Amino acid sequence: MDVMRKANADENYSVANIIGEYILEDTRGLVRFDVLEELILADFGVKKYEECLKHCDEGLDIISEHKSKIIERNNGKLPDRIVCRNYTINVLVGINSNYDAGDAALDRFYELGLISEEDLNFRKQSHKIHKLQRVFDGIYAVKLKDQ
Repeated sequence: MDVMRKANADENYSVANIIGEYILEDTRGLVRFDVLEELILADFGVKKYEECLKHCDEGLDIISEHKSKIIERNNGKLPDRIVCRNYTINVLVGINSNYDAGDAALDRFYELGLISEEDLNFRKQSHKIHKLQRVFDGIYAVKLKDQ
């Protein structure tokens, strides 16, 4: 885990990815969750977006199953940084431009207690603005032929 963290910190994602895949074979429970959190960063860094989403889903499943243990080991609250939550949105919206899937993921986060209702509404509004911005960027990027 330490080597993965250092490789990710140095943006050497391919090394972190190889190590993470190897470690993941023999881990379960919260240790698996910790490995996944680092592996997700590596997946994204080496542009393995489908693997990244798969690992994010698995991390969210582990949170659902072991939420009380995660809260307990983090001094009674959820961690501020939950990579599997954040990178799900990064891939769905930022890479795939799938705003509907991004909103569905936000609903799942809310149901799991990972975001508040206020944050849910704020993030969904942010998706709408992002989508509009992309549309406007597309309109203004079109160059008209000389007339």
